[in-house]
Amino acid sequence: MKKILIILGILAFFTIVAQGVVSSEVEVRNSTARVNSTFNLYAEEETNYWNTEWQIPEKAEIISIKDSLGEIENYERIGGAISFETNRGDRRNRETVKVSYKIPNAIKTWQDEVKVLQLQISGFNDRYEEYDEEKTYARVEVPEKVLGTSENLGFRSSFEGGAANFSGEGPLNFKVTYTDLESNYTHFIPVSPVNLSEADRLYPILESFTGRKADFRKFAVMTLPEGEYGEKLEAWSDGRYKKGGLIFIKESRANDSRFTGLVLHEAMHGFNQRPMKWVRTRSTMFDEGSSRFIETYVNQKKGLHTSELFGNDTIWRGECEGKEGYCRLTLPPRGTSEQLWEYYKENKSFMMGWTPSESGSVTFGYAYGELIVRQLFVEKGAVGIREAYNRLEEVETPVKNSEEYWQGLKETLKTDLEPCKSSEKQKLVQCIKEANSELSKIPSDVDIGEEEENVNYTELDPEGAGETGENVAENSTRNITEPDMLEEGIESFLERIRNWLRKVLKLFNR
Repeated sequence: MKKILIILGILAFFTIVAQGVVSSEVEVRNSTARVNSTFNLYAEEETNYWNTEWQIPEKAEIISIKDSLGEIENYERIGGAISFETNRGDRRNRETVKVSYKIPNAIKTWQDEVKVLQLQISGFNDRYEEYDEEKTYARVEVPEKVLGTSENLGFRSSFEGGAANFSGEGPLNFKVTYTDLESNYTHFIPVSPVNLSEADRLYPILESFTGRKADFRKFAVMTLPEGEYGEKLEAWSDGRYKKGGLIFIKESRANDSRFTGLVLHEAMHGFNQRPMKWVRTRSTMFDEGSSRFIETYVNQKKGLHTSELFGNDTIWRGECEGKEGYCRLTLPPRGTSEQLWEYYKENKSFMMGWTPSESGSVTFGYAYGELIVRQLFVEKGAVGIREAYNRLEEVETPVKNSEEYWQGLKETLKTDLEPCKSSEKQKLVQCIKEANSELSKIPSDVDIGEEEENVNYTELDPEGAGETGENVAENSTRNITEPDMLEEGIESFLERIRNWLRKVLKLFNR
């Protein structure tokens, strides 16, 4: 008799299958998030109860667990995993369960203005045959206007006002950023007192490059003092993008002539957020390469000098600051042709898993990634780049190691990811020279004005043959853009007047 019961139990296990649609409602009040997850359980054959498991955040506090027959009082919880048996009743092949819980201190705040909710919600991985539809849904309501969202592969999101909606299959991992701040800029919200007029005007370059719109209401831009930036982000970087449309810039870079390029570099990471969701490795070569390409493009179109990729020093003549005469100014290249030649000759492959946090290859990695994007423009043109972004967004299979990442990029970008590679060194050098000669034009109606650049100076002898002084790092310049007077402040406006008068006096003294 005991053996018969065991066999019947095994049969019951295989005929009762828990699968279904999950619908969650998330409401944020102050710093607490309250979650109500409702899901349907199905059985291939009628049964009078289900055994199931559900996952909630470890710091969540359970409010209640209910089914169609009432409260489920007996459940077991280990960490974030809860297991329970539904109330027993008449035999049926469907049951509805509602799990309610709250998460205290669920909101992260930046500069007291921008809030971030990041949460995981359980879902079923296997589809039930009779319900062939997206089966995990979530609606998130926050007390302020949604700024942006991010979600894992297999999900889509939309938002309006103070609510965001997610739909897809399986467990959901999402982030919602929100703020009550508004701004007159079309594409940015300055959380810190920075001028974003030029970045706002040049922003359409990103849309032209990718052929798509950003997935955010606006980007929130914050500057942080050097110490705080290094503590909360990475000390080695000048800018950082976080999912959900958040841009962080070192405070020391806010008055730099390359500030606009840096902001758009970080915004480009936001444009890459959804197309690169399938990447689950630390490899960021294409993401960083495309962002650095945008930064270089913007700086060149603004009339700023930029260093070559694996090429030569960039040298030009300019007026000395604070003295008469001319100076020779120098920017070193980002990497050398010899380094690229050795990388190929020795069959190195560290770029497969490259990330800028690897201090030994930062300059080489950025240059390599940007060179790939430049060569893509030569091979495919602007239309080809946009088509590549369409393919990137259509990838449905996640990659979990650098080899899969590299192969996935090759297939979607339709290139070998080995820019300027050749068995002859001279051909490699010539390819680099062509890549550095001029950036491919990104079709755009954006009017990009030119701007002077202030740098450190080395005084030349009368024949202009003096020795070159210290190299000028790209982040050492200071900002002399001409923003709106009211946004810029009285002090900056007076400084502009003084600069203008100095130029006028210099013309009269010639």
